[in-house]
Amino acid sequence: MKKARLVTLCLTMFMFWLIARAHAQDDNKIYDFMYVEHLPTYPGGFKQLYNELGLLIKYPSKAAKNNVQGTVKLTFVVEKDGRLTDITTENKIGYGLDEEAVRIFKRLKKWAPGTLEGKPIRVRYFIPVKFSLE
Repeated sequence: MKKARLVTLCLTMFMFWLIARAHAQDDNKIYDFMYVEHLPTYPGGFKQLYNELGLLIKYPSKAAKNNVQGTVKLTFVVEKDGRLTDITTENKIGYGLDEEAVRIFKRLKKWAPGTLEGKPIRVRYFIPVKFSLE
């Protein structure tokens, strides 16, 4: 009888350990932006984001000289605390446009994080940044 209780107790403790470990791993999971309750948001919304991008962008002289225009597709992770990490380009235009897009996103304010079940989560996000000469 005591042996059976001990085995049951050990199995129960092992199950709790497995559940805690699974939750800890999910804690750092990066969710795709399509599968969250509330998307990450920039302070002031997208209108404010694009206004700030317009102020921060410095068109690379090499791109301007060569009349290079295009859209840089950025991906990044909005962390639980609103910081942006893993900022990368999905396509390469060249002439300094890719680097400029990454540079300006590194300078942005913290975002409001995405949530799932009411808790902040890490979310992978995609935003196109269009470069055009007027």
